[in-house]
Amino acid sequence: MDEIVYKPQKAAYLRWMEQEGIPIFDGLAVEDVTELPRKPWARMGGSGSYIQLKGSGGVTGMYVVEIPPGGALEPERHMYDELLYVLKGRGSTEVWYDGMRKQAFEWSEGSLFAPPLNTWHRHYTARASRRFSWRSRPRPSSWIFSAIRISFSTAVMRLSPATTAKNLILR
Repeated sequence: MDEIVYKPQKAAYLRWMEQEGIPIFDGLAVEDVTELPRKPWARMGGSGSYIQLKGSGGVTGMYVVEIPPGGALEPERHMYDELLYVLKGRGSTEVWYDGMRKQAFEWSEGSLFAPPLNTWHRHYTARASRRFSWRSRPRPSSWIFSAIRISFSTAVMRLSPATTAKNLILR
C-alpha cells in the first residue's frame, strides 16, 4: 500500500496576494510603513505593498498604497468592512452606489475613515501631495469586523479583531 504524505499548501489568500505582483512584508511589526518597498499595482492604479503581521491569525489583511501627485486609484467596492488611515498627503474620496449621485469628502494626514459597505469609492490626491494610505480589512473569507483604537501619544495602532490584539507600529 502506498504511503499518503500530507503536503501543506499555501493559503488561497497568500497565493492571491502573490499574483498581485507587489511586495509582501511578513514580520512582527513595521517600524515605518512609508518605507516599505512598493511596486506598481495594476489593479489599484498606484504603487503598494501588502503587510502580513505574524501573530494576526490570518484574520486581517493590510496594505499600504501610494497615489501619485494629482492622480487617482481605480474605483473599487467591497463586500467587507475596510478601514483607511492616511499616513501622508491630502486629497479626496468619492463614494457612491450604482445609480445614485456621487458624494465626496476631503482627507489629509491622520484621517481615518471607512467607506460604507458595498459602495463604489475612488481616492484622489492633491496635485502636490503623495498619499500613503494604510488599510486594514478582514480577509473576505473571515467576515470579522476589525475595530481600531489609536493612541497618538505612543504612535501605536492596535487592531482588535475578535479577541486577538495585533500591533502595527507607526513612527
